[in-house]
Amino acid sequence: MTKPDHAQSSLRKAFHKAFAQGFVTFALAATATQAQAGKPAPVPAADPYAVQVEMQDAARSKFTELVRAADPSRYAARLEQLEDRLNSYISRFGADNKRHTDVVVINPAEIDVSLMLDRDLHEMVRSRIDARGGSATGDRITMAVSQLQDTIVTAGGTGTFTQAPMAMLQLPENGRATCIIIPAPEHDKPYNIPGLTTRQMEDYLNMHEGWHCLDGRYTSTEAEKDAAREMKTLQALRGSTAAQTHLASVNLQEALADVGAMGDMIRAGASPRILRHVINWRSSPHEVDLEHNTVPALQALEKHITGVGIAAFRKMDDTQARQLYFQIVDDNGLTQPRMQAALDKIFGPAETARAVGTGLQGYYNQRMGQISDTIDRGNISPAPADAEAKGERLRRGIGSWDARDTLEREAMKRSGEITIESLVYAYGHLKADLQRGIGGNNAAAAEVKSEQLSRLRIEMILMATRDYDFTDANQRHRAAPENRRPAAAQNGRAPAPATP
Repeated sequence: MTKPDHAQSSLRKAFHKAFAQGFVTFALAATATQAQAGKPAPVPAADPYAVQVEMQDAARSKFTELVRAADPSRYAARLEQLEDRLNSYISRFGADNKRHTDVVVINPAEIDVSLMLDRDLHEMVRSRIDARGGSATGDRITMAVSQLQDTIVTAGGTGTFTQAPMAMLQLPENGRATCIIIPAPEHDKPYNIPGLTTRQMEDYLNMHEGWHCLDGRYTSTEAEKDAAREMKTLQALRGSTAAQTHLASVNLQEALADVGAMGDMIRAGASPRILRHVINWRSSPHEVDLEHNTVPALQALEKHITGVGIAAFRKMDDTQARQLYFQIVDDNGLTQPRMQAALDKIFGPAETARAVGTGLQGYYNQRMGQISDTIDRGNISPAPADAEAKGERLRRGIGSWDARDTLEREAMKRSGEITIESLVYAYGHLKADLQRGIGGNNAAAAEVKSEQLSRLRIEMILMATRDYDFTDANQRHRAAPENRRPAAAQNGRAPAPATP
């Protein structure tokens, strides 16, 4: 899906808005003239795009209510709690953080409604930062906005966009500023971690990004970053200590984010078993890259919890936990010397390559070999073995179900008309029903409902922003027998949408 140029879109909408207002004035005048002449006034055909623009204008004053309606599970409240916790943490431990003064977490429902109402996403992010009293350089905001519409095709073949969880870290040379977090969306998650519930996966991904904002220790210089950008092969990387230093710092950042997220979740009451699920996921052949070699640090955290006992681990305060997390990463992370040794094993003399690594270094040697194999394949990780079967299973499960028709019928049922506002309320009700099924014990039904949620969401956004004839849709559904109402009711105002 390509994103239209915003300036052109705004100009086009301004034109259609002006045209719509002029059209209405002309239509009213023509009706009055024909009425005076005793002739029935023909009903002018409404311009679909102009109607759409007018609906967007009418809905903007209800932005907050619509964002709430699109979020029936109150995911935003959980994100606000995370934001408050991260900011409290920075206020207590931020003295060594050269990057960040505060944290802002973007609400995915706010992204969707902003797109439907043609609101500028840069201004949306800027307003969130201003509300927190923070600051951010323009390039960080631009970078964040560029990640808010990450185009994907779902397992069931739905073309849509989502948000990959990400922290927009401020550059140390620009001074301390706001860390912007794009959280895991409730819809179309770019990752699937077997063994974790939907909520556990959201909490893990969001806390992982949060710890990137809290990390004030692991960093690299611009010269080291530049050296890493110049690397084209692992063999070239072997000869550049500067490039290795940068990549090692990235691995240490990722290890801290994983250890901090898992540790904080377990301290807050989650089962320690979640650690094993994330370790298995990070160890899989589908998660092979140069930057996320975090398994040894996660294993060390698991070993520590087993050793001291879960009760003692949960009694630690934030200061003690923070010290433990950094110590685990320092002792077990992929440092530059460990990276050099692993590269020497692959590209060094034959006797070095034949040497069997053991322990921590042995793991990194093995993983670097897997990374080398992935690069030889063109940086393409093998697709999950069940990907094709899952796609076929989803298509069969959905069958003839149609997202657009479902949204239209729900809007008519609850509001008596199809408008941008009533579509959001309809989506909220349908989303709530689907989320109850997604959280159930029937895995096959849950994956079908997840796919249906993907289709409902993208249809709602497209109906509000692309070629969609609201007038025709209302006429079609009002003509349906189940939607026919007495003439008096048809001439009255549609009832207010029910609150989800």
